[in-house]
Amino acid sequence: MGYDSSLIEMLMPKILETIYSISISGGMVTLDEVSKRLGVPTSFLEDVLKLAREKGLVSSDSLNLTDSGREFILRYRQAFIHDKLIHGRHGVSSLYSDSMSEHLKYDHNLSDEDLKSLRSFLSKFDGNIDEAEPLTNLRRGERGIFIYAVGGHGMLRRLSDLGLTPGIELEVVSIASLGGPIVVKVRGYEIALGRGVASRIYVKRLR
Repeated sequence: MGYDSSLIEMLMPKILETIYSISISGGMVTLDEVSKRLGVPTSFLEDVLKLAREKGLVSSDSLNLTDSGREFILRYRQAFIHDKLIHGRHGVSSLYSDSMSEHLKYDHNLSDEDLKSLRSFLSKFDGNIDEAEPLTNLRRGERGIFIYAVGGHGMLRRLSDLGLTPGIELEVVSIASLGGPIVVKVRGYEIALGRGVASRIYVKRLR
C-alpha cells in the first residue's frame, strides 16, 4: 500500500523518535511495538522506514538508527522545543535549519554550556518530545515529570538547587490569581515559582 509522500515526510521524525526512545529504554524495537505506541499501521511504518533508509537514517538491515539518524532526532527535538514550545508555531519548520544552535545562542541567550546541556538532555529523554507542555498548563493537584526549562545557565542552576532536575516528579499545589506564583511540591518541599519562570518549564503530564 502506497501512502502520500508528504504525510510520510511529516510523520517520519515522530516515528524515528519513537524507535529511538524504545532503544534507549532497553526495549525491543519491532514494527509491532512502534505501531502499538503510535496507533499507525505497520504498512505505513514500512513506507516511512523505506524513506529513512534512503536518507541514511536507519540501518539497511535492522530498525536501528544510524549516527545520522540519532543526530536527526536531536535536531528534531531541539526544533520542536524552539518552534512549538518557545514560539508556539504549529509546525516544526526549523528542523532542517543549519543555524538553529546559533539562533538559540544569540537570539535566546543560551550559552555554549546551555546548548550542551540541552543536547545532553535531548539525547537521554525517554519519550516523545511532543508530550512536553508548559508547567502553566497544569491545574491544582495535577502532577508531571520535569523535562526541561528553557533559559540561561543561571536559571537552570537555580532550578537545580531547588530540586528541579530532569526526570523529577512535581505536583501543582496552588496557583495564585492575577498572574501570581505557582506553588509546586518537589521532593516533599513546596516551591513558589514566578509565572514567567513556570511558563518556561516543560513537563510531561502524568495521567
